[in-house]
Amino acid sequence: MIPMSDRLTDDMRSLTMECLIGFQTKLWHAADEIEYSIVPPVTFLPDNIIKTILDNYVLLCSAADLDPFLKNESYLKPHCDTLWQLISTFERDFIPLQEKAKLDKAAAKKIKR
Repeated sequence: MIPMSDRLTDDMRSLTMECLIGFQTKLWHAADEIEYSIVPPVTFLPDNIIKTILDNYVLLCSAADLDPFLKNESYLKPHCDTLWQLISTFERDFIPLQEKAKLDKAAAKKIKR
């Protein structure tokens, strides 16, 4: 089990969710229209996989760490490296959110005193 201190904050989850849904949509738009016209965008990156990535973010260190989550995802598997490239940018995006969380925590402590 992942300790609370290592889990993504709500703001981090929202940011990454937005990015992953954008990735999902991008894959769908790039897919062959004739072959995939009846396939919905969620097929390319299912919601349960997004949730799994978010829940296990702290454990993800390389594209290989995604393999157990993507093993049955035939539409997504060819895009594993691109997905990893996206995930690897999240840490940079988290810096302002982490600073905000620290400030919020410090402000909450002051109020309690």
